[in-house]
Amino acid sequence: MAREEIVGLVLPLIAVLFASVFLILWIRTRQGAHLLTYAFSYTMLACGFLTFHLFPDPTSVAATLMMHGCYSIGCIAMIAGFCHRSKRSFPLKAMAFAAVISMALLLMATATQADMNARLYVANMFYGLVYAVGAMALGGGAAKDPMRKVLTWIFAATSAQFFIRPTMSFVLAGIVTADDYRDSPYYAILVVTLAFFSLATALSLLGSFFYDQLSSDRAKAERDVLSGLFLRQPFEQRAIAMLERAKDAGVPVSMVVADIDFFKRVNDIWGHQAGDEAIAAFGRLIGGTVREGDLAGRIGGEEFCILVWNCTLDPSIGLADRIRRKFTAQEIAQLGADTRLTASFGVATWKIGEGYGKFFARADAALYRAKGEGRDCVRADGDTAEVEQQSQPVALARPAAA
Repeated sequence: MAREEIVGLVLPLIAVLFASVFLILWIRTRQGAHLLTYAFSYTMLACGFLTFHLFPDPTSVAATLMMHGCYSIGCIAMIAGFCHRSKRSFPLKAMAFAAVISMALLLMATATQADMNARLYVANMFYGLVYAVGAMALGGGAAKDPMRKVLTWIFAATSAQFFIRPTMSFVLAGIVTADDYRDSPYYAILVVTLAFFSLATALSLLGSFFYDQLSSDRAKAERDVLSGLFLRQPFEQRAIAMLERAKDAGVPVSMVVADIDFFKRVNDIWGHQAGDEAIAAFGRLIGGTVREGDLAGRIGGEEFCILVWNCTLDPSIGLADRIRRKFTAQEIAQLGADTRLTASFGVATWKIGEGYGKFFARADAALYRAKGEGRDCVRADGDTAEVEQQSQPVALARPAAA
């Protein structure tokens, strides 16, 4: 086999290798459609590379269009997959339309030009456009994800080389004909640059997968298994950070502390499995009610805490009362259809410069007032108007003393 043939097989081998890797990862984890998209992307790139080596006349119209179609689909799928993983929008329809236009221009160049320059310009300009759009889609905004930053720069660099490489090569080599294409400096530079950027992209995509796995494991370790909310320590760490952000931004933050009423009786009468289900139901209710920018955690056995971002006292009282009403109406399977649980709430608004401990103590004191004044109600810190008790637990009679 000629030396250029061996060198040329580097690209399809890289593509096949990573297509297999991403497919295996998807089969093993079944997590993230983007992994399957990466596998499909590298499969299409491998088909394009192999077409060049296996087609009797790789510079013919049929081979040229087939290769361009495979490369176009592969590039678009790769970038669309990573944008999906990063929750960034990608103009898929626009890129598909641009691919059709480039296919028509390539057909014209192949049919009318004896040399390779025009068709190589058309193809490379399109690939450069796809990667440029991908870099712009991923860029912008505050990117806490380091892998998104890495891939943004790699896509930008890949785009640049698609625009720069043909011009530089043709300046050095002049007109490239179909007969001497594989022996041209352009082809040698093409193999080296594409091998480098293919490896860099594939390794970065793999890095993003392992980063996601580690982040997922870390997030699971910080979450309470029953409620799905943050455990006490990670909750308090995030709460302190939120108060720092609120101080810098000059926005109000309120705290809601909640406690399930007579929870010990639930465990004593119906058993700990029923208590676990009550904790899980209350956690799901809180998690489904608070906003994305808020913070919620289970800070004790049956005690929960919510930090409400950019929210003053009265709306926070309203939030607490909505949760209270929903929980009172919620059926807990382990307790039977005729039994309902209730919860008590304390609310306070952060005073600028106040530490988390004092802030929590004020909300917690309001919670204890709610418990002391009959439970199943919302009490606020200070003299602000309070939401009175409006319902009672069906099956749990209130004791004379707490």
